[in-house]
Formats: sequence, structure tokens, C-alpha cells
Amino acid sequence: MLGDNGNFWVKATTPAPTQIITLSTVDQYTPKQWMARALFFPVSPELTHEQIYSHLKEGLSRTLTQAPILTGRICRQSEGCQLAAIRIDEHSGVEFGFKEHSVMDGQQGNASTTFPAYAKLKMEHFPMRSLGNCGAPKALLSPVVEGGTVFAAQANFMPGGLALVSAVAHLVADAAAWAAIVRLWALHTAEAARGEPPVHTTALEFDEIRQKLSQGISDVKGLNDPLWMIGEVARSPLYLPKAILASERALVEERARQDNNRNSGERRPNLSSWRIWYFAPEKLQQLKQAASAPGAVQWISTMDALLALFWHRSSVFRHLSGRGHENSSCRIPMDLRFRMQPPLDPNYIGNALSMVATECPVSELESFEGTSTALSTLAQKIRWAVNSWDLSAFKAWIGTANSLHPDKAIRHPSGSAVEPNILMNDHSKLAVHNLDWGAGLGSLESVRGLEPDFPVRGLAICNVLPMFSDGGLEVATLFDNHVNEALAKDEVFMHYAELRYG
Repeated sequence: MLGDNGNFWVKATTPAPTQIITLSTVDQYTPKQWMARALFFPVSPELTHEQIYSHLKEGLSRTLTQAPILTGRICRQSEGCQLAAIRIDEHSGVEFGFKEHSVMDGQQGNASTTFPAYAKLKMEHFPMRSLGNCGAPKALLSPVVEGGTVFAAQANFMPGGLALVSAVAHLVADAAAWAAIVRLWALHTAEAARGEPPVHTTALEFDEIRQKLSQGISDVKGLNDPLWMIGEVARSPLYLPKAILASERALVEERARQDNNRNSGERRPNLSSWRIWYFAPEKLQQLKQAASAPGAVQWISTMDALLALFWHRSSVFRHLSGRGHENSSCRIPMDLRFRMQPPLDPNYIGNALSMVATECPVSELESFEGTSTALSTLAQKIRWAVNSWDLSAFKAWIGTANSLHPDKAIRHPSGSAVEPNILMNDHSKLAVHNLDWGAGLGSLESVRGLEPDFPVRGLAICNVLPMFSDGGLEVATLFDNHVNEALAKDEVFMHYAELRYG
């Protein structure tokens, strides 16, 4: 079915009944923003782009049967309430656009230059800026608000390849849930490419999990956690913006078009920007060895060592002491699917997150004697923080959130990624590179985020991307531009890393 915006509107193969899905307390406290990812595939010349899109569209339709929440729209649990829910009815579906970047543009009369050929993108390690507004579904032009959709996608074909961009509202999915959606979509697309009828035809049931992630300890007296404080709803992640009227939506789209057409020199300068760093399997092994000091109190993982490297070397160049900061907090969101008892369904589409943190005096971060000492000390701190996660404390957090007056909510006393803090997201275990998407596509070659640069100083974010089949890792970072430049010249950091983009 072709939608009004010129994109295909895809419905579930077996539509779900009209219903309202009550979200968990953990869902309610996730940022009201999009998580957008691009999957890059080389395309076989044996099939046309239209045929591949048809397989993807059928695969998505079958995926929506198993994950009907993706077809819904955001609503409020009641009038004037900040708590969100998802409404599904007979009109529910998702936008799945098709864009051909390798044919003549009918309006401009010339070939689209938005995307280069796939081989060039691959040679340049799939830079994120090549996606731009033209590569993302139109839903991303609007914020995540009441009345908005929760999932959208667009297939971008270029000579020799495909950039499959999908976006899901963080309100209904975390990174592990995004990976679960990708796994389902790949499975169903491969079936559709083989001409097979759907094997899985019933919706996955997650109501019990949402209830479990909403059950807290009732007799809690305040918050005993420096990561959180109680404040106004409007300044917290709980705040749900009102629906955008049609005229306001048109204004948002027009502003996006204007931004896209401006010369870069006319834009507000970006004070921070993203980089992609690559770590080969042998370099990761060397890094872990360097961080594993003899006689250490506890075992550390490769990820502990990798995060310690970024925390240490970026802190040296962020000059936190010169800005009056005494301590730096390393904050790590954690997937709880295997930490809850009993473990949650790994295919759970929702948010199962908690956050841990550890601190280090800025004076130590900037003056460690010897790289191995710094790596070992910080890796041990990170491992201690991960091991210290406690189920009872997590339930106490939920209990506090549930007990607050409607105009109050829990929030961070300071931003997780604003100086002097650093936010570390580990997505390395989200195995998506080895999935078979069927004829014409096979396995994907790269994953990229569509995160923007920011005209804000002091941000520090490290997103470890899904691990490659050979054990190598890419890390997407957001730092001030002067920090990025210093890291690229730092012999200690570049002994392990290779700059792939930025």
C-alpha cells in the first residue's frame, strides 16, 4: 500500500487486535528520542533493487506480526498523564521508504549525487555523513512525541549496494531490542527470498516482562544513588511532549530541508563531532594484556580494558582539571536480560536497562605514571562497577519512580555525557554481522549510527559497535574536536586504534 508521503506503508501479515500496550517503568524513563541505524550490504546483480526491496518489505510485514508494538502510535495512559502507552488499531503500520540513488532524478534532470557507489563507501569505511537527511525515513524529521509512530525504515540503493536505515523510538526499545528486531527481519526476509511461507505467525508476548520491569520495592525512603535525583517532570526523561499539529510538522520538515540546503559555512560550527576507530583482534588482545596487571584484585574483560583506554586518553586531552573538575564519572548502561532472575527473553522488545558508574579523581586521570598503570587501575574500577550492580537496588529505583507525585520524576543531577562525565555504551555482543538476509543481500558489512554532531562543548560518548565475525571492533566516539585531533596524534592511543572515519 502506497502512503500519502510517497513511501510504502507496511502492515503486519497478521494484524494485531486493537489494543493499548502499557509500557514498563523502565520504558517510561528512557529518553524520548530516535535510535537510528544503517546496515550496509553489497547487492548481488542477480536481483533487481525492486526485487530485493520486495523481499525486505515482505520480511518486515512478517516481523510486524511477531512484534506488533512497532506498528503502534504513542499515546498517554490517561488525559494529562505523563506516562506513555502504545495504541494499536486497524490502521497501524510502519513507513518503509524506497529510494534509488543510482538513477536519474526526475525533478533535477541529473543523477543523484547523494550517495556514491557502494565500493567508494566501503573504501571510506561507510562514513555516517553520507546518509544525510535523504537516507533516513521521513519520520525522523519529527521528534518522539504523543501521536507519533515508533518505527520507520528506508531502503537506499546505490550502484552495487544498499544502506538499509531503520529507526525505533527509544521509548519502546533499547539497543538489544534493536538487535532483536534486526534478527527477526533478517530471518523473515531470507524466508521471503526463498519463497517460503512464514514459519512464525504469532506475536511474541512480552506483557509479563513489562510488568516485571515495573515491580519495585514499595517501602523505599528516597534515593540512595548519586546517579539520580528527584526533580520536576519537565526536566526528566519521563516528560512526554505533546503531539505535533500538522502545521507544526510541516514547519519541522521545512526547517530540515533548509538545513540540508545550506552551505556548511553558514551553519553553526560543530564544537564536537563523531569519529570511528577500529581495533583489530590482535590489538584488543594486547590491550587486555596491558591492562591486566599481575596480582590484580579481579579479572577484567577485553571490554573493561577498551573502555579504560578511552576514559584515560580522552581525559588527558579534555583538560578537566583546568575547568575546575575534581572527579570524572564513567557511566555504563547495562543490559539486564541475563542479569534478572530468571533471565528475560533475549528477544524482548522493550527497555531492560540500568546504569552503573565509577569515579576517578581528575588529578589521577591526568597524571598516571605509565600507561599500564592507568589502564589497569581504570579497568579494575569499571569491572568493580559492573559487578556491583544489585537487583534489590534496581527494584528500589523502580519503587521510588512509581511512588512519586505526578509532577515529580527521577532524573540525572548532571548529564551522563557532559563534562566531566563520559558515557560508555557496549553493543559489541549484538551479533548482527553473521545474519543471513537471503538472496541478493547475504550478510551485512557495516553498521552505522545516524547521530548528529553537536554545537556543544564537553560531550564524551563512546559507542562500541557490534563485533565483527573475526573479533574486531569499531567504536564510534563523540568528543570535542580538539580531543579528536589529539587522540589521532597520541602514540599511546594509536598503538591500539586505527582511525576509520572523521
